[in-house]
Amino acid sequence: PAIIGSEDCTWFKATDRHQWVGIEGAPQIQTLSVEARISGKKSLQPGEKASHGIGGYLYNDKNGAYRNLGGQIAYAYHFLLSKNSGLKMGMGLAFKLYQASFNESSLKGDYDPIITGGTSSVIRPDAAAGLFLYNQKFFAGLSAAQLLNQSSATGRNRNYFLMLGYLMGSERDNFRLLPSVVLKATENLEKQIDINAELLIGKT
Repeated sequence: PAIIGSEDCTWFKATDRHQWVGIEGAPQIQTLSVEARISGKKSLQPGEKASHGIGGYLYNDKNGAYRNLGGQIAYAYHFLLSKNSGLKMGMGLAFKLYQASFNESSLKGDYDPIITGGTSSVIRPDAAAGLFLYNQKFFAGLSAAQLLNQSSATGRNRNYFLMLGYLMGSERDNFRLLPSVVLKATENLEKQIDINAELLIGKT
């Protein structure tokens, strides 16, 4: 959430993803998100004391009889750490409300006598928090998700994310490479690492 408002532009994003097309009950997800700065017209300058960002998203995640429907709103506060390097810090909080439901009417057959054909659901809140350190060439972020309602029985353990990235080349170059790495860890010590590379074409 601390990244929100760190860029000059306003972002609108939408996703409609379907897996295993043609198979009944196949996973599908739809998302809609927006994020923007709500103070200042350009990136945080030495003369500015602070800037603010706000964002949110809605999602619908369905997989067979299971459905997760929810939304999130987030706020971030950005301030300048160093005038010489342009180093900035963002601090963000996000609050989420979601409904998890299980529709037994979509299950066919008489293989389990405890299936009633009804729908069970639960509505729960959740939260996330993070820090984001960045300038024009470097970024580092640390965040924690699933801060509320964590449960080992449901697999909703707290998740921690560490990300690092560096933009190679100069503003005069037509091609620039942005390598980055994301490390994810859970409370039960499960770890996952993603290594990425983004090619930027055109002068920035």
